[in-house]
Amino acid sequence: MKMNNYLFWIWMVLPLSATAQVKQAQNWVGGLSEYPGVAGYSNVLVHFDGAQITSDTMPWGIPFESTVASISDSTGNLLFFTNGCALYNASGQVMNNGEDLNPGPIHDSHCGEIGYIVPKGAMILPVPGRKDAYWLLHLGARYDFEHLLHYGPFYATKIEWLNGEWQVTNKNMPLLSGNIESFSVVRHGNGRDWWIVLPYLDNASIEILRISPEGITPAGTYDSGFAFAGKRPGFSTFSPDGQKFARFHCEKGVLLTDFDRCDGSFSNALLLSPPKPMVRGGGVAFSDDGNTLFVMAQSQCYKISLQASDVTWDTLIDVYNESSWGTTLGAAEYAPNGNIYISPISRSKYLNALVKQDDGQYLFDFQSVVLPVYQVRSVPNYPNFGLYDVPGSVCDTLGINAPVNTTHTNVSPVIQLDVYPNPADDWVMAQWSGVTAVSWRIIDGNGREILGENLNISNANSIRIATNQLEAGSYFFQITTQNGSSISSLLIIR
Repeated sequence: MKMNNYLFWIWMVLPLSATAQVKQAQNWVGGLSEYPGVAGYSNVLVHFDGAQITSDTMPWGIPFESTVASISDSTGNLLFFTNGCALYNASGQVMNNGEDLNPGPIHDSHCGEIGYIVPKGAMILPVPGRKDAYWLLHLGARYDFEHLLHYGPFYATKIEWLNGEWQVTNKNMPLLSGNIESFSVVRHGNGRDWWIVLPYLDNASIEILRISPEGITPAGTYDSGFAFAGKRPGFSTFSPDGQKFARFHCEKGVLLTDFDRCDGSFSNALLLSPPKPMVRGGGVAFSDDGNTLFVMAQSQCYKISLQASDVTWDTLIDVYNESSWGTTLGAAEYAPNGNIYISPISRSKYLNALVKQDDGQYLFDFQSVVLPVYQVRSVPNYPNFGLYDVPGSVCDTLGINAPVNTTHTNVSPVIQLDVYPNPADDWVMAQWSGVTAVSWRIIDGNGREILGENLNISNANSIRIATNQLEAGSYFFQITTQNGSSISSLLIIR
């Protein structure tokens, strides 16, 4: 298992269903702002309310080029959103400390004009047990010496309601480094925790993280046996029931595996080779029942029946044969109304869709949603907010059989560990709650203890530590609890 810059102590409870009416995913934002002062210079708010869809112009003037994430409250009101460059409140204003996400050359060169450039590169989730705190997971990007685009690091940023407004209280905390593709999230079989899956582009490995009340911890590295090395990152997704995982790459095809939501393991890996070379930029999505896989390859939409004895790529639609020149098919995302919406790769005022029929089949619907402004490559990345426990399984131990955020109270105290200032220079303050700590230590990236001691006061909940003897770099501050478990937080020394 690689231990590259993990952040611990996050606990989340919400993800998305293609069929459930999920309020948290009810508002999608987007729009290009590349031509100020001319028609089309504005943003769009797409609102899902049952079968009804509205598409309203918003005067924010915020550019979205690929990266987008938004979150709504339990009644469907937009709370805040991001274009990968900054976090904005529902009025389109940068929230306090919400600027300068994904720091680096790409942020500096792109954010002022077009927005961040990682499709499905961000996700917003509530902090479990709290109605006043959220986490933004986001994927950075960089160019290599050949000016080829690579994704990584993988970051977390915390948003809290303070003094009557949403504020960023900690940002750009690295969770994982490396050459990563866009990430996917699925709920753990216990109905509370989460699995984060991050495929590597330059080898056959898939990194697995687990989100639990104790934090985000490494849960294994799966070797699929199929290396997706190349110049073109792809997309991955889980089936709505979380039992299947698909990773699409335009050059290699689709990696299809089974997934165990209880132990986070993959099995039965199968590579579905494409019928012909494909152009960069396509997406992938499962049908609601998980029996069909849809692959978008820029100008074609393929339908793959996973129940057939002989798996074939059937062409569901070819835009070149439909008098729809200019239509392009990119990343796909499930919406609360049960349909699958497809982002355009080129500038467009429409979202195409796979519309679910009463018999469970899907029909391709050109220009399904009309937008008042142009957008490109921008659909959100939601987990399955409507997926809960696996009843009767070995991991179904928490009694969670309904949406955690609406009917289930916390089964244990909310555990939190704060380390500040961070980055630190000469000293650091560690403060914790919801747990009794018996010792602390500071660990380097190789797992070696650099500093540490036992706590003589059993009910201590804070400690100040001199750090001027530590070399600049990334460490982990860790406390050991009374029951032997540990909680950690990333610590950066300048």
